[in-house]
Amino acid sequence: MTAPQKPLVQDLLRAAVEGDLARVRLLLEGGAETDADSTETAEVLRHAENDNVPGGKYRKGMLETLVLHEQHGRINAAMYLAAFNGFAPIVDYFLEKSAQDPLTLNVALFAALRAGRKELAETLLDAGADVHFKKTLPLRAAIDSGNMDCIQMLLARGSGREEGLAHACAHGNMAAATALLAREDDIRPALEKICHTLSDKRALPDKVQLTDVLSTTQMLLGLAEARGDDMSREIIWLAFTAVREQASGMVETIAEHSAFAALPAADKRQLFDVLTPLVFDSKNKSPLTDVVMAVDALGAAGGAQSILCEALRKRDAANVAEALRLGADPRRDHGFALHRAEEEVFKNADQNARLMLQDVRISVAALTAQDETRADKILQNPQDLAETLRRVETPRQVTGLMAVINAGRAEELAVQIGARKVLINADDVLTPDAHGYTAFDCLADRGQQAWIFTRALWQGQADEYMRLWQNLPAAWAEENKAQHEVFLNTLNVAAQHSALLDVAKRFDMKMPQRRKPPSPPEA
Repeated sequence: MTAPQKPLVQDLLRAAVEGDLARVRLLLEGGAETDADSTETAEVLRHAENDNVPGGKYRKGMLETLVLHEQHGRINAAMYLAAFNGFAPIVDYFLEKSAQDPLTLNVALFAALRAGRKELAETLLDAGADVHFKKTLPLRAAIDSGNMDCIQMLLARGSGREEGLAHACAHGNMAAATALLAREDDIRPALEKICHTLSDKRALPDKVQLTDVLSTTQMLLGLAEARGDDMSREIIWLAFTAVREQASGMVETIAEHSAFAALPAADKRQLFDVLTPLVFDSKNKSPLTDVVMAVDALGAAGGAQSILCEALRKRDAANVAEALRLGADPRRDHGFALHRAEEEVFKNADQNARLMLQDVRISVAALTAQDETRADKILQNPQDLAETLRRVETPRQVTGLMAVINAGRAEELAVQIGARKVLINADDVLTPDAHGYTAFDCLADRGQQAWIFTRALWQGQADEYMRLWQNLPAAWAEENKAQHEVFLNTLNVAAQHSALLDVAKRFDMKMPQRRKPPSPPEA
């Protein structure tokens, strides 16, 4: 277009915004071109707003359509401005007088639906606009308008649901999501879109509320649960999707779901280790209240240990104290918490670092005293040794066996077990506490994993020992394979000897004694 004609284009756009059909006709007859670029369109919209033109109040909504300019260059902006403002006579005139290429119809359809103008949208569809334009962009525009009549009309005309469902859920439009959701739908595309919307990298779309988006998440998860989906798999998938998209706003929903609570402790520990850093990393992007609620949800679900480690990494004294209150044990993971707190004081002895170290030291002393007291009771009154070793005491929810190990009295316990022929099993060593830690983890923290090779623990229980061995950490088992094989042979020989003694006793026989080698003759 030549420079002198540019004012004619902008005059045409102004006439379309104002709904002035007579002037639109006059300008088109005078040679005004219908196509305009985004700069020309935006300039007209600014003037319309400043001059209080009736259609100017829609400027924000109309500017959303300008993204199509970036993709397609010059388009019939006058027609889509008229469609957005609901000026049906102008749209009809364009349809009658102007050559209608598919892009012009589709852009005008988008504008009409974005403004919730059902009748105009139907007119454009009848004229040849594509209901599937740009992966159901018309349906997404109708969802953004909140006009259910437009949504239902598009569905009746064959619009695909999947893209629209994901869009509705990600924008927290519960009414539209309910209308679009079918019982057999795969919920993952919609959940992935929600995580993308909640990403810490971007702000929520205009007028979208976090609570509404999370409500649609609950609806999708509720559908999956109602139809019998494997919710453990869905929750694990959702957790890693949230981490990939950096959607910290999803953490509370995940941690509070019943399927999360039902996960095996090892799986939960893995999820805590990826979800907790996500929450702490969002502290500068999310409202503080959201972060606090997410941390509380993780702590209530058993993630206190991960909170403690991450709070120490972030030098967050308040959450260090909170994690210790929720039951984190600073002695675990080879004393990581204490070492890290001491390191922070060494590097920067400010008030925050000193508070962290003080809280950790107090916790270590208190927990050690508790374990020593409990170990004394167990070892000094061993009448019900098996029961007391398995008993869980609140609020820490560790077993008696774990308390004895933490108190450094595992060897003494092995003597008691051998003397009283108490039977322990693999579950006693491998069953996790509320925070996902086992008696074997306690042994590892003290460097005493070889305690499981104590013969007194497994006398006559070679099968139970093998069950334990098969469930130990693979890396440690590989390092100690040779010792395991020697120990297993010892158990098998002992078992065979015990069986022979039983047979001899049954038949009143004496077992032959090994002959001593003859003494050498005296010189």
